[in-house]
Amino acid sequence: MSLSSSEKRAAMEWWLRLPAKRGIDIPAERFDKIQQIANGVTLPIWGRPALPDQLQFLHDNDLTEPGQIHDAFSQLPHPHAPNVTVAQYPDYVAALKEHDDHSH
Repeated sequence: MSLSSSEKRAAMEWWLRLPAKRGIDIPAERFDKIQQIANGVTLPIWGRPALPDQLQFLHDNDLTEPGQIHDAFSQLPHPHAPNVTVAQYPDYVAALKEHDDHSH
């Protein structure tokens, strides 16, 4: 199936509105560095690569070092406990285990 010229134009306009395009919104070398570190955080926790808006946030806020990127993601809600941040999750799991051990 091929796209008409108006469909191609609409697709290009949609793509250009997306954040965090490598080499366009974020310089390629910086994008690669941020993405590699961010994906190392998001893949084990959320089971997916970092989202474009997350990459753009990291770039816009000059968060390029591993510690800075880990700190940024640690403030997000954990997928298994939405009212708990990623940083708080280990304590939450320990408290939940303690509760479960004493209530059974």
